[in-house]
Amino acid sequence: MTLHETSLFAELKYRRKYLIEIGVVAVYIALCINIASNYLFEFTKEHPISASILLPLLVTAPVYVIFKYIYGKSITESELSLLLPISINGNKLTVLNIHGYSVPSRANTMLLTNPVLAESFLKDSRNFFNKDELLKEGPLRNTISDMVTALVVSLIKLYSEHSLTTASLYHKEYRHHAWKFKSFKMSTENLKATAQKNNFLGMESIRLPEGITLSIRQKQDRGSRCIQLDSAFSWIKINILPYWTIVTETNGRKTYKIVIRNVNTQKLDVLMIPLKITTGIKFRQIFSNQIESYYSWTYGLKEDAIKWLSWEEYEKNDLERLVVDMHRELKEIKKDLTNKKKQST
Repeated sequence: MTLHETSLFAELKYRRKYLIEIGVVAVYIALCINIASNYLFEFTKEHPISASILLPLLVTAPVYVIFKYIYGKSITESELSLLLPISINGNKLTVLNIHGYSVPSRANTMLLTNPVLAESFLKDSRNFFNKDELLKEGPLRNTISDMVTALVVSLIKLYSEHSLTTASLYHKEYRHHAWKFKSFKMSTENLKATAQKNNFLGMESIRLPEGITLSIRQKQDRGSRCIQLDSAFSWIKINILPYWTIVTETNGRKTYKIVIRNVNTQKLDVLMIPLKITTGIKFRQIFSNQIESYYSWTYGLKEDAIKWLSWEEYEKNDLERLVVDMHRELKEIKKDLTNKKKQST
């Protein structure tokens, strides 16, 4: 789906029409109040107490409905799940690789490139790594939340590099964005401080479009995080939600079978972490020429986040992937049989 096919962007393009409609509604309400003014005047004289309640409602209710209408057409939400197959074997903790799904391999790379961090992670997991502790507040859960936060930030970093540098020339979906923005390098020192010293955030800086700020907030609810990019024109939030689950053959047979088929072991815990991505436009900037450019950039980031992080997207294509793998294996078997036949003759 392209940017111009999205419902939110359609709302943006037709917002002037909505403003006219809202103006008409406001005039209509004012006309109705004017026509009923004599009745209201008599009513207020006879029922002063009731009037003190009724009149504010008559004024505020239409205003509330109008602003609710405006705001409701300014945001979109998408929910997805991130999957991490985690295995502990002796003194080694590994996030197992799943063919075609890059999240686990990137997470494991973070551990491999930072031995001190991996040792700390393993120490937490020795004491707390069981299904109950993974699903409630504790050191291991907070550590995994930090890892997922860093995965999201690394996605933002990669997207920015592709969309704001000459690398965009090699990616047609980013190419038309590159010239629209001046960019700057934001230091991650302040970001690390607001993220409560997240040791997984190894980068020193991150490139962003000028006018966009990146922040991380830790919520009180069981290791939840909110990664937000904000500008005067649009914004995007990626929330790590608190309701984690351990996937088993009982509660998620299809997912569990796909994971086991890829990792070739049953000594693991398959952790499912829900995320919510919310994008929005700033209504007060509706007439700005830049709002389309900034929303285009945040929309592209949302699409990349879903494509890169979402287990559901990966699972959709699993049957096709399985057929391709089976075809490849059959070709290998056929090739081996042909070679053996040649050797026997």
